[in-house]
Amino acid sequence: MKRFRSVFLTVVVGLVVAGIVLHGPRAFGAEYTAQALIEVLPYVERDPFVLEAPPVDKDLQYQFRMSIATLITTQGSFEDLLKRDRLRQTKWYKQKGGESASRISDLQQNLHALALKESNFIEVSMVCEDAREAADIANEMVAMFISMQGERARANIANRLSGVKVRQNRIEEELRVVEKALSDVREAWSLPDLEGRDSPHPIAVRLIRLEEAKDALALEIGGVEAAIEHLNKAQKSSEDKKLELAVLRGKFTEAARMCKETQAKQKDLDTARIQYNQRVRIIDERIRVLDEVKMLAEKLTILHDDPDTVKLRKASDAMAPLSPDP
Repeated sequence: MKRFRSVFLTVVVGLVVAGIVLHGPRAFGAEYTAQALIEVLPYVERDPFVLEAPPVDKDLQYQFRMSIATLITTQGSFEDLLKRDRLRQTKWYKQKGGESASRISDLQQNLHALALKESNFIEVSMVCEDAREAADIANEMVAMFISMQGERARANIANRLSGVKVRQNRIEEELRVVEKALSDVREAWSLPDLEGRDSPHPIAVRLIRLEEAKDALALEIGGVEAAIEHLNKAQKSSEDKKLELAVLRGKFTEAARMCKETQAKQKDLDTARIQYNQRVRIIDERIRVLDEVKMLAEKLTILHDDPDTVKLRKASDAMAPLSPDP
């Protein structure tokens, strides 16, 4: 009987050992942890036209990494992950079965994202009973998250670029209107008239001469009127002086008319110069702003097409662990 018991125990131990050899650690519910790395670039938006990298606050950068790690493990991210075809093909997905809530609960317990404090990386890990699938799920989360963040970043830049383009079109239209108004002024007046001359403008010279002539005629008229009054008092004939006075008054009236016309021309010229200078300043300002807007549009276009705009890079894929977790 003792010999039989000894043989029986030997057989049982042998079966247990064989089970371990054939089925591995999973027979005891072993789990594997696979880890992938995401590199997090500086949070500040870089200027593509400036080679020197902008300064980055170390503490703010760490907070930036933590915020991204938090986004990776939100319920929304897990729900998006469960929609991925590659994940749906895993044994893990099929074994969980039932409602997606059970799968999300499992991900909340086993899929983690850790922002490393002393380096620019986020560690994304997955704990699973299958070593290969632990790596596959971690890698799928990393690929999905970077892709979706890239789409959001590009969509945001595309919206900004659209707004910049609208502003550019508006400024260009304003520029066309002001340039047309400036062209109208230039057609009415010569450029030297508008920008000024080294010598006085002919209209100004003519106005001065007309006013001088009018003043001289006024004095002469006053003299003739005094002479006529003197002749009348002396009871002498003043017909000749009256005729002279009529002629002078005619000349004065004509000079006054011409002076008024010239004053109107001078006023028109002054107004044209004001309009010209205003429109030149407006055009210069619009061109300056337009250049800035075009440069901003070019920068946004470069950032939109730059893969680093997402601020995330896949640093290393998760590899299937060779041994289970201790």
